[in-house]
Amino acid sequence: MQVGTALCVIIVVMASSLTEGHRTTPSSPLRYERYKRFLCSYWYNWPWVLKVERTEPTERLSQMRTLVGTCEVDVGTCPVGSCSTFRKFSEFCPDDGYICAETETRIKDCGQFGGISYEYVKQCGCCKDTGIVVTGIVKDQATNEPVGRTLVFFDIHRRPAVTGVNGMFRTTIESSVRRVVIRTKNRNYLEAVKVVDIPEGFRGPVEVELFVIRKSNPVKFDSTVNTVLSLSNNPLDPEAGHTVVEIQANSFINRQGKPYQGTVIARITFIDTENNPDNVAPGVFQTAVENSVEPLITDGVVSFSFENADGKDIKLSAPVKFTGREGMRVWKLNSFTGLWELVKPSQTRGKRQVSLDDILSIETDRWYNIDKIPGAPRCYFKGRIFDELSGIEITSSSTASFRPEITAYTSIGQRLRLYAGYTTEPSTTCYEVRCPIVSNPDDNLAGFINMSSTEVVTIGGINFPLITYLTPKELADYDAAVIQPKLSDVQYDIAPNELDIFVNFVSDIAGPFYRNKNICENSSISQPAFHFFKPELPTYEPVPDDTEICTARITFKDRYNFYNYISNVTNMPNVTGISVWGQDGTNFYYTDVAQMELYTDGNTTFVFICLKYRCSQENDLTTVYIDIEIPVVNVTYNRTFPNGTVVNYTYEQQDFGCHGNHAKESEVNGGDGIATIEGSFTAPVNVGTGPDFYNTEFNDCKQETNSTSFAYELFCYSKRGGQEA
Repeated sequence: MQVGTALCVIIVVMASSLTEGHRTTPSSPLRYERYKRFLCSYWYNWPWVLKVERTEPTERLSQMRTLVGTCEVDVGTCPVGSCSTFRKFSEFCPDDGYICAETETRIKDCGQFGGISYEYVKQCGCCKDTGIVVTGIVKDQATNEPVGRTLVFFDIHRRPAVTGVNGMFRTTIESSVRRVVIRTKNRNYLEAVKVVDIPEGFRGPVEVELFVIRKSNPVKFDSTVNTVLSLSNNPLDPEAGHTVVEIQANSFINRQGKPYQGTVIARITFIDTENNPDNVAPGVFQTAVENSVEPLITDGVVSFSFENADGKDIKLSAPVKFTGREGMRVWKLNSFTGLWELVKPSQTRGKRQVSLDDILSIETDRWYNIDKIPGAPRCYFKGRIFDELSGIEITSSSTASFRPEITAYTSIGQRLRLYAGYTTEPSTTCYEVRCPIVSNPDDNLAGFINMSSTEVVTIGGINFPLITYLTPKELADYDAAVIQPKLSDVQYDIAPNELDIFVNFVSDIAGPFYRNKNICENSSISQPAFHFFKPELPTYEPVPDDTEICTARITFKDRYNFYNYISNVTNMPNVTGISVWGQDGTNFYYTDVAQMELYTDGNTTFVFICLKYRCSQENDLTTVYIDIEIPVVNVTYNRTFPNGTVVNYTYEQQDFGCHGNHAKESEVNGGDGIATIEGSFTAPVNVGTGPDFYNTEFNDCKQETNSTSFAYELFCYSKRGGQEA
């Protein structure tokens, strides 16, 4: 028997046994995993291991969309879900793809508006999953200006991204990831840590904004005397904050470990969590306790650093004493999880130290939090979602994920942030909050709840992520017999922003804050819950006739082998720019297509386009999204066995890639399969006549030879040498 035939028989028998439900014994899990990896491997394309890029079509869902005015059409959509591109072993191999749409462009006659083009979903198949793109920007918290040359780390990556001069970064993560922790490193700023939750089935891109904080202005004191500092924006005033830290005399050492006596220059960087937005403080206000995660009530976040009179680093060699409001403890941030961990007490060394719980060692440039676990019993509420136009309840959704934002306050103004996950089944999902058992109603927690939906909207044929905040129902519109009295008991009220509801967090066996989770989840529509209306997805109408058009000169810089590639292609790639803006309550878009051009005069070489966009106005700025037409080629991988048999695997690869920041090339390969945006920028209001922005549609942009000034930069790379496919 020939080797090839023998291999075929072995693999077929092995595959049959594995896919027909035969289980491996405990002694052979490693062998089982090896078989599984082999059969589901992308590196083999033998005749008996058939792999295709699409499975049988799945059900297409109807979805009505307003194109313009009252002109509606069923554009269709596909359900959220994963799938396997391995048809032969689809029930055995792990899902490596996602349900995706096959579309075609159609024209709808919209009467006086004429024929409007739209993308029609014909059917749904299975597409290869290449991950979710995460893009972001790092900003200075005080100035709101972008911060370049900052390392950005991800808990699921070992290699960091680096922000460019525009403060932007980009990476690609696996689609299975539901939470990613992002942190920064920049010697001029303290570490920023942000936890990003990703809804199930969301294809991205995920957009992140990180705020970094400079160390505070210094204060001085004598290291040879006992010193009391407040955790506040005025550390030398012991009455300024809720917490003070006592530093004993002669507690500092220098870099060599020798005692330091003299002037201490201290920077006590304090974040007032009561009066600052949530995105300023690092991490999330939660802590892990055994097998659960508990929320935290906070009195502020702080970081310490100390220098001697010459500006050289010194550090504390002895523990310090914290004194704060009753029940508050000191926690330190775990930068890899974004959660807070209780600081363990240090051993006492002085007779004056009366409470071991407050005697703690602190590290320089580490984030600390003055917190406590609320200790209140859990309670649960349900947020029911209704279509704004029809009034029909959305019990489940295949295209949108829903999530509440919850903030509670104690009777003395301490803030408790409560975090909830995403759901596509709002009619059966209940969210956990805290409802203290108190005899005095004034001691209840009280706060705000709103609800948002995350989904994808199509603009000019390209998909974008969209977050929509839902509208709460007026109290008078609830069922008067059952629900209204229960909502009145918790002082239900709609805030002036018309998005948040204000309530007291008081539990009741009959809701709306249920004491039992199962009772909450099984409650019917006639029982107490919070109702929200979901508006129709916004529509984007084509550009009005009187729209002012400007021009942006955009360059594509060589990150790796791109100029070599582009100088050898016959047809230069096209670039689509989609301008998006809102005006007088209506959303508009304008599309322009430009072809890349290569400029060289022997000394200078650059690739650029002159892209037209809608000029920004004072009250309605234009965001310009850039989508590059990147060719895809087939690449063959060959492998020769000892007997001389040659097998090959053919896979698709993009000819080149681009990104609008300084992220490493190795971190940005591939796309997200939904949004193919390579970059975006917000156009300024006041523009001139070049060489970056032009205030007219007709200008000298293409004749400009300036190689340094551009409206926007993208960085490109290619693994090919420029040969035509």
